[in-house]
Amino acid sequence: MKLLFVITGIGLGHSLREKAIIDEIKKDYPETQIYIAGYGLSLNYFKKRYQTTEIKGHKFKGNTFRQNKIKTLLQNYSYPFNYMLDLLTLVRLIKRFNPDKVIVDMQPVGVKAANLAGKEAVSIYNLDVEKLKNVHDMHSKTFIGIIRKAYDKSGKVIIPTLTQQRSKRSNIYYINPIIRTNPDELASKQILMKKLRLKKEPILVTIGGSKFGISLIKDIIKIAEKFDENFIIFGMDYKSKNVTGYKFKNNFLEYLKVSKAVISTAGHNTLSELLVFKKPALIFPIFNYLEQHQNASMLKAANAAIVSNFTDDIERLELLIKKLLKEKDKIITNLNRLDVKGTGAKEAVDIIFD
Repeated sequence: MKLLFVITGIGLGHSLREKAIIDEIKKDYPETQIYIAGYGLSLNYFKKRYQTTEIKGHKFKGNTFRQNKIKTLLQNYSYPFNYMLDLLTLVRLIKRFNPDKVIVDMQPVGVKAANLAGKEAVSIYNLDVEKLKNVHDMHSKTFIGIIRKAYDKSGKVIIPTLTQQRSKRSNIYYINPIIRTNPDELASKQILMKKLRLKKEPILVTIGGSKFGISLIKDIIKIAEKFDENFIIFGMDYKSKNVTGYKFKNNFLEYLKVSKAVISTAGHNTLSELLVFKKPALIFPIFNYLEQHQNASMLKAANAAIVSNFTDDIERLELLIKKLLKEKDKIITNLNRLDVKGTGAKEAVDIIFD
């Protein structure tokens, strides 16, 4: 079988999700040929692993926790033209590569291209538009409308959920979270502590590959010495008495397995891993970012994390971290009760190949 993946370049989580699915495909169907179309982070992530084609995509930039809608529109003023270029590029690629199916992760132009080329599109995205019927602002309604249309035009839609049970509705399949590696596939906590040269369980701070969490990281660095804890930061290089920062680590999940707690934005990939690894967390969804607020609301409703709007008030941030440490055992109990399984990649492959 041949599969073309069309993957958004916004945020690293989408690429990690598709990498988990591709790894599962290669395990069960080793003869499958894989081709990637993407841009930005997705192109950079896959270009040394598979054949790739670059598309234009759309932009989503910023360095604060607030998604500025006007700036987003200005950054994408040329997108209608780029959309047509991407559509032409993808239709030509589909005719040349001749995939059996086109797998689309948050890049609706891939669905349109598959339709025009007479190929089945399989959409994979964690946004459940059926739960967003009461959204009223025009920017969000437009985005939801685009995603809903892509879902309607897809042969199958796979939605990995955080707390919802597996089910099927029409052409939509709800599955367990898609993660790279399950906890029991890693070494024991004791072995990992020695491997990572850690004397005590750390608090992880991760911003999911975006620039939005930089201000959060800087504030945590300012107050870290007030805690008798070791903080490990993913997103920037840094070193101080009890803070160690890394731009990126391939073995992030090893650090996650030995961690005491996590501070993060509300990206779906990170939250999926937190639930499966059963780690208490302090979550800051990005303001005006629809997907992150839907993710965070699921965890909040299940009492599976502490959720807060971002604050540049250092004292309030300190109180929130203290609350996380105080309530972590109670949160772990709730996570164990949810018992979320990291079987989504296998489930997605079964649906794609059915």
